[in-house]
Amino acid sequence: MRPPILYLTLAFAAGVGTALSGVELRVTAWCVLLGAVLLVRRAPLGAAVGFMLVAGILWGAAALREQRSSCVGQHARTAIVQLTDPAPSAGGVVEGSVRSTACYGTLTIRWPEGHPAHGGTTWVVAGRFLGDGGRGILVARRVRELDAVPRGRGALRDRIAERSRRLFGTRAPLVDALVIARRAELDAELRERYTRSGLAHLLSISGLHVAFFAAWLNVCCCGCGSARGRALSPARA
Repeated sequence: MRPPILYLTLAFAAGVGTALSGVELRVTAWCVLLGAVLLVRRAPLGAAVGFMLVAGILWGAAALREQRSSCVGQHARTAIVQLTDPAPSAGGVVEGSVRSTACYGTLTIRWPEGHPAHGGTTWVVAGRFLGDGGRGILVARRVRELDAVPRGRGALRDRIAERSRRLFGTRAPLVDALVIARRAELDAELRERYTRSGLAHLLSISGLHVAFFAAWLNVCCCGCGSARGRALSPARA
């Protein structure tokens, strides 16, 4: 006998897939939900399958609605964005949170050369969108600063990047990639070496594991009687 979790998983996947295809299932979902309520006592497994099907439909519909209303889903060509990361003067790939009212979400932007920007500042970005569906990149042709005051999450990441530059110098781009997943200034050859070694995923995560490891190492060193500055010295090596 197949385990019930298999049926529940298949029901949820069927609901998600059907909703993502764009089929209107509002009436169907209500009918399935009513049937599941009526079958709770007589056929609990069947009722659970019905509930999971409805849950999948709701999940898929929410994802589809978010994609359609996001700027990526609309293939935005012009957007007001607040930069998540500082943009180097040499340009590169950065991310920004959309601040316009027509759409929302996060855009990946290929920033033009010669326009350095602090994280958390707000810009009008115009260019050409490359990609399809929920994936793509806005290749910026023209940018104009609207608010030069760094704000929010971007301002915090900007301060972290500035701190890493002071502490690590030329190694700062690698530290930024490992700790805050910022790869705009990372050397292309170094990135390729990580890819060939199968460690590219280390450059795509937020670095929370690094922070946990450093914090516990600091606690252990301080517990053994080391001074705070000496305990943190491995991070400066």
